[in-house]
Amino acid sequence: MARYLPVFALAVKHEYFEGDAHPDRMGLVFTPDKDSAIIMQQENLLLRRSVSGFEIWQEQRVDSVGDASAEMNGDLATLNLTFSVTASDPAFNSYTKWELDKPIQFENKDSVRLTATQLDTNAINLSSSAGLIDTARHAMQVQFYIRIAHVLKQGMTRYEIELKAKALHWKYFFTGAIGRKAVEIFNLDGSSKEDELLFQRSTELVNNTGTAFLSKVPFPMRSIPTQRFQLREEGANGRVLMRRLPNASIHQIGKEGVPGGQTLVVAEIYIHQ
Repeated sequence: MARYLPVFALAVKHEYFEGDAHPDRMGLVFTPDKDSAIIMQQENLLLRRSVSGFEIWQEQRVDSVGDASAEMNGDLATLNLTFSVTASDPAFNSYTKWELDKPIQFENKDSVRLTATQLDTNAINLSSSAGLIDTARHAMQVQFYIRIAHVLKQGMTRYEIELKAKALHWKYFFTGAIGRKAVEIFNLDGSSKEDELLFQRSTELVNNTGTAFLSKVPFPMRSIPTQRFQLREEGANGRVLMRRLPNASIHQIGKEGVPGGQTLVVAEIYIHQ
């Protein structure tokens, strides 16, 4: 008879999903490389997927008397495991801010919070063993790699990776009757006049009966945005035209030319009234 005990766990936190009740929607898949798969088989390790990461459990044998034995390999002091990470969400790369150029590997350097390092492309050899993952998953683009050196004597440990959300400028398009009005966009959470007026009229032509506003600063994208914007007529006592403007989505992306010949990637919101 045998039982499994936890060795370590890893969780991936993403700023994009803050406040979201379903952070597992990014659909991360963790695949051990060939060497790690061999170690896991030799040490009787089991990978169990969790909501935001995975756990590694080890089989513990029990003798006929009922006493649990020591670890499967008493000579092994440290587990060195490497995983490639793919995402089933096709927009994952679009809403993630990468601090380094890919390929990136997260490592536990004397801490439970894994830090990112840039890898040499020629040094990567993470071919999967046959049968570990299906063809469809294997075809997905690798987003990053994970290398964990877990010292067994430290016991069960929870490691963590924190990913930042990409910040984008927002661009509102107003067409129809509302597009012909002189309007302003206010931040309902602003504490000063500067905070309230975060948008300026876009210099790019929309059409003869429309107008557009571009945010002065980029906002970190969220699956559930926290921004609260309101549309009013221009002026100190401008009438409220829309109490809450819709939020931007990562799935509606465009480009905006700015002075100096640069181009901004913007999240677009279209309103016709």
